[in-house]
Amino acid sequence: MVGTVLLSSSGFLNLLSLLTTYFLVSRFYYGKAKVSQTHRITNLKNFTHKELEEATNGFKEELGRGAFATLFKGVLGYDEGKCVAVKRLNVMIEEIDLEFKAELSTISRTNHRNLVELLGFCNQREHRILVYEFMSNGSLASFIFEKSRPNWNRRKEIVLGIARGLLYLHKECSSQIIHCDIKP
Repeated sequence: MVGTVLLSSSGFLNLLSLLTTYFLVSRFYYGKAKVSQTHRITNLKNFTHKELEEATNGFKEELGRGAFATLFKGVLGYDEGKCVAVKRLNVMIEEIDLEFKAELSTISRTNHRNLVELLGFCNQREHRILVYEFMSNGSLASFIFEKSRPNWNRRKEIVLGIARGLLYLHKECSSQIIHCDIKP
């Protein structure tokens, strides 16, 4: 009887120590993965909401609007008055938070001359904001559909540039990005 009790309690303690070891090791590796994921986006500036509110003059000059976000023009005071495009996600729901994190982690790893560069972000309380380089020549739509349309050689250059950007996203980027929402 004593042997049975000792054997079963020993088995229970062994199982308990195995489970404890498993949880400690998995927590250690999970923490390490979390640090490396944060480390991957450290090349981006982490803005405060107040900084971006000042840069955009209270989010006044709207550049465009999408289903989930509004784009504003901003000027960074610390960077010699550099113009930026500030993309503010409109509502704070779980899908927006997931979209924000996906866009942040994906776009922070892209670098191509035919794609706008992600410069920074704000992830503060309910504020989800992305900061991109500003296209000083305006959008492609304003260039193509204005009264003075570009000649055919210039149009060909534009189309080839778009194709190069898409080729980079679809084939050459470290993680393939299939972009299904292309706007001029």
